Amino acid sequence: MRSLLFILLFFPLFLFAQDDPQTGRLPAGIQDTITGTALILKDYTIIFEKIYSSDLKKEELAAKIRMYLPTVKNFHLTGSENQSAYQLSGRLNHFVVNCNYLNGKYYDPAKLINRGIDANVLISIKDKKYRVIISEMTFRDYIPDYKYPGVDSPLNEYLTFKYKTRFELSKEEKRIAKYISDDLLYSFDINNHNKIAVDF
Repeated sequence: MRSLLFILLFFPLFLFAQDDPQTGRLPAGIQDTITGTALILKDYTIIFEKIYSSDLKKEELAAKIRMYLPTVKNFHLTGSENQSAYQLSGRLNHFVVNCNYLNGKYYDPAKLINRGIDANVLISIKDKKYRVIISEMTFRDYIPDYKYPGVDSPLNEYLTFKYKTRFELSKEEKRIAKYISDDLLYSFDINNHNKIAVDF
């Protein structure tokens, strides 16, 4: 009888320890993606993550990337203490998404897409590939001659819902997400540009 009472006392604890499928919560890790983009929702924050391939070995690729990075609009490397031969960190400051070459259009100046993005950038280099991770993306309110300055808008707050576990995208928001992803993909792809000589 005593053992039965003991089991009945601890039985509710086991019930509450189980995951509830009705909550819609996903485990830590990648929670959601946007089809056709390099934007992912990971650990409740939106990041851009892309692995680019190359024919170059690690040393040559690192040198080419270092020569290429000054051509990326509004990007600069951060202090030397955060750099190594094969891992570079930097910042995007007021990176305005170029919708024109993406067959898009510029929206009303007050729209989010026309504000510059500030973000952290981490580039990791290996043989024949490199990975670009862009995190903490925030649209800064840089609208000139605007009487009342607006509020900075983290991309997380704009595109997610349900405790930041899902993307919430209208048709316009999907288009904005695609423009952001495509411009970042293009900007950090050393194979798309002829800005530096092939035989550097």
